[in-house]
Amino acid sequence: MLLELHSSARFAWQQKKTSETDTKPSMTPLNSLLLFVHNALFWFFLLPFFTSMSYGFGFAAFSIILFTRFLGNLYINVRDLTTQQYYAYPFRIP
Repeated sequence: MLLELHSSARFAWQQKKTSETDTKPSMTPLNSLLLFVHNALFWFFLLPFFTSMSYGFGFAAFSIILFTRFLGNLYINVRDLTTQQYYAYPFRIP
């Protein structure tokens, strides 16, 4: 817990030290929708418990969802972080 807090504080401090000319991409309505879908699909694993969906199909679908979330998080990290920030804190949650 203490390590997580220290890492988060260090990341925020490094972010403040970056130049003010760095601009973040703006959140367009399409980006907002994609982010919502990205987060909502994480709860897909609950469907087999409440529907007649087979567990095998649920496992395969959730594996695909986890892989697409991994790619999405990788894209967000590459888009938002400089190389120095990424290597200083590579496992940050977007």
